[in-house]
Amino acid sequence: MARAIPKEHPAFAAFWAAYPTRPWNPRTAASAVFARLVKAGVDPEALVGAAGVFAASCRQRGIEDKFIPYASTWLNKRQDLDFPASPPSAASPEGPAAPGPACDPALAFLQLRMSDADFAIWIAPLRVQGPPDGRPCITVIARTTTALDRVRRDWGRLITAQLGPVAWTVERNQP
Repeated sequence: MARAIPKEHPAFAAFWAAYPTRPWNPRTAASAVFARLVKAGVDPEALVGAAGVFAASCRQRGIEDKFIPYASTWLNKRQDLDFPASPPSAASPEGPAAPGPACDPALAFLQLRMSDADFAIWIAPLRVQGPPDGRPCITVIARTTTALDRVRRDWGRLITAQLGPVAWTVERNQP
């Protein structure tokens, strides 16, 4: 008896088309994770949009196809949260005049030092907390480990030069 191929979620085809090309990327595994996330309440259009933003980021940065994660891995790690489809700076056709409300004012200085897309994807979602009692540094909080690693690697020196010693952490209340 032949195994039945599970039905794909209707929006998965759009996700698959938007996700960057990667050799030997197992479609069935990605479809199963996509369906599980949607069933758990994740907006399928947000996943499709995040895949498109991720693909554009890969093209812009010149990432080789073989270094792009499998779609199922990308979804399982919830890396869609690192690539929001509607960044805050995209609201205005002229580009951002000033950081939007989602941007912590302590990090606004970075807006002039990077592209609007990078700022919207990586910096705007960060939160900064002042130094707690007895601690000599502020805390920068990212939504995911991937975002934290990227910000520390690419802009950590600029942030510490501007703000002083920084403690880095990931948001604890993830979906």
